[in-house]
Amino acid sequence: MGNKSGSGFYLSKSTVAFFTLLFAALFIAFTVFAVLYLRSRTGFCNFAEEEESDKVKPLNCTVVPTPGRQGIWDHYRLPTSLVPINYQLVLWPRFHPESPESTFTGDVNITFQCKNATDVILLHSEQIEVTVVELVRFEIGTEAPQILEVWRSSLYSYLVINLNETLTENSIYVLRISFSGVIGNSTGGFMKMDYEEDGRNLSVITTQMEPTYARTVFPCFDEPSFKATFDIHLIYLPNYVALSNMPWQSQKLQNGVIWKVTTFNTTLKMSTYIVACVICEFSHIEMIEHGNEIRIWARKSAIENGEADYALNITGAILRHVMDYLNVSYPLTKTELVAVPEFPASGMENWGLIIFHEDSLLFNYSSDTKEKRRLICSVITHEIGHQWFGNLVTMNWWNQLWLKEGLSSYIENTFPPKLETEMFMTITWHFLFMQSYLQDFSYTNVKQDDLWHHWQKAIDSQNEVKLPASVKTIMDKWTMQTGYPIITLNTSTGTLSQEPFDAKRSNTWYVPIEWIKNGSAQPLTWLKSKEGTFPEMKITSENDWILLNANITGYYRVQYDALNWNRIINQLIKDPEVFLSLFISGIFSENVDVEIILNATKYLAKEKDLFVWQMVLVIVENYMAKLQPFLLYGSLKVLYFKWIKVMSVACWLGFHECLQMASKIFREWIKNPTKEGLPLFIREVILSYGIESGSFQEWEIIWNIFLKQKDNKSDYSDELLFALSFSKEPWILNRLETHTR
Repeated sequence: MGNKSGSGFYLSKSTVAFFTLLFAALFIAFTVFAVLYLRSRTGFCNFAEEEESDKVKPLNCTVVPTPGRQGIWDHYRLPTSLVPINYQLVLWPRFHPESPESTFTGDVNITFQCKNATDVILLHSEQIEVTVVELVRFEIGTEAPQILEVWRSSLYSYLVINLNETLTENSIYVLRISFSGVIGNSTGGFMKMDYEEDGRNLSVITTQMEPTYARTVFPCFDEPSFKATFDIHLIYLPNYVALSNMPWQSQKLQNGVIWKVTTFNTTLKMSTYIVACVICEFSHIEMIEHGNEIRIWARKSAIENGEADYALNITGAILRHVMDYLNVSYPLTKTELVAVPEFPASGMENWGLIIFHEDSLLFNYSSDTKEKRRLICSVITHEIGHQWFGNLVTMNWWNQLWLKEGLSSYIENTFPPKLETEMFMTITWHFLFMQSYLQDFSYTNVKQDDLWHHWQKAIDSQNEVKLPASVKTIMDKWTMQTGYPIITLNTSTGTLSQEPFDAKRSNTWYVPIEWIKNGSAQPLTWLKSKEGTFPEMKITSENDWILLNANITGYYRVQYDALNWNRIINQLIKDPEVFLSLFISGIFSENVDVEIILNATKYLAKEKDLFVWQMVLVIVENYMAKLQPFLLYGSLKVLYFKWIKVMSVACWLGFHECLQMASKIFREWIKNPTKEGLPLFIREVILSYGIESGSFQEWEIIWNIFLKQKDNKSDYSDELLFALSFSKEPWILNRLETHTR
């Protein structure tokens, strides 16, 4: 990366000509938009009417697909002959909440370098109409090749620009394109989302560029490896607020007071899929964390209700935690989180402007649950993890998406830090190599071998951890082939074997086996081939038992011989505290023989863990239709009624104790019927069986609560409506049907 001038542009060559031409290009862009407004407030640009320079011959064109032509545009990857340096991007969305279709116009100046001589400029463009294309040479006093034709190759969404001669190797050019398009409500690109607040119909404009929607907003080199800097300028109505990746640099009114123009600082070098903008009438709250400005944006009513407070309270702590954990600083001066109604993803990690679905960012302290709070914390941590894994260091191509998603998921699970096990500390040690990985590849792209290389350097620098093969050899087995193994242990012979979960395949993996014997941790064992014999894993006494993957850290499933299963279940009945809840829940899955599952239910009278009961009841419900009910009644009578679906199944089976408990809780709650008054995991069953055993007066109370909640489209309103259908009175059910049609 070149030096950064005082203007904020990143320069590939430290020359006055570079700065002068960029400034001129920006000036031309704004001049054009001023003329555009004077001619038509709502129409598209018609640059054919503009006065042309003697040296610059713009091509005014209607770009259409031209089938049957063969060339470099027939490949799904861009050639590397041209490399973008900077985008001067002006976007002007014209939208209104009452309009079914909104449009936008735009102008982009792409500064690029020619790495290898070529007479074709190839870039991505989809669902936008290109109206003007022109090319100039960056060096003063030299001319660029003339444009012969511009056409669209629709197979891979290319805009093809044919030249009369080749571009000069190592020279820099500026490609200017004017375009227009439609703002949709789809899953990507430029999107308009409508909502109602305080009786007003409002709209918010947002972008979602990942994976390949940037090309639907502006012509660009729309692949993750083609990184560049961006100077973004937005034109919009003055009652709105405009946000983008960087802080705004300047604002002004265009043509009096009708349009506002916001210019943002030059971005860091980044991929097109994390370019972002939001135009809205939102409010925000903010704080400063270690010099970084953090803002949470949302609907004005949500801000006033304090629904953004939790996100603001934890975002600074999360950001600080990730910086400390990776020991790599955050390169931006601001982080903005925006809650958008009906956003197509839970969150999108755009650098400096992270966009969320409202449900993944806003928290109502008076009605939402702790589970919702944990979800918000998890999503925010994941997206902040992407600021390093994905934004700072980016995978070279989408087939190695895990280089950002997998590593961000890891970061997601480190907050709050869990420092209670030796195993975690080992993982933390392994993660130290990430610091050098991030530092070496900042603002560039990587392949997985780059990650393996840094990991191998860390392994080679110490003597504590020994691997059975190189990091690359081990890890390629997991990342270059699909599926995962099922590990089978025969405790009579001490034989371990592996087979793919998909029986049609014949893959093998290097599998690290963490295991315990009779409750004591044993040294790590590696299964390096299809089968291996490990004498230490034999059962030699009547009380022996062995557990593989005891901490559930390995990506594989486990099967045992009948002898070991019986020993494990006997130990479970004797003392379930020996086992992790995650392991116990794994027993109750459809991959375990039903006889083992039924045998394991003997211990359930001692189980109080909610997570285990969730898994148990899923299996109970799945087998209910397959097995005779009498096989399960004996076990179900000892179920802990106060836990999650246990109550649902027990009440459904008609157990008197469960129905009595549900009715009692309901009668107490109806005296002060607030959403938070019932725990989330038993709310539906209490409401349902409370209505079933209650009076019309109680039904009427729930009905009125439902009427107040139904416009929120929340899970709570669905639960209320479901519960109302449990009345046993036909006339009440008829009334319900009439009023909910």
